[in-house]
Amino acid sequence: MRVDRRQFMESAAIGLGGMVLASTG
Repeated sequence: MRVDRRQFMESAAIGLGGMVLASTG
């Protein structure tokens, strides 16, 4: 199963955003 780089970057960005929101809020 291949993972597109764009999809990986999007999922990583969403994960980072969630972590930042959770740590700040």
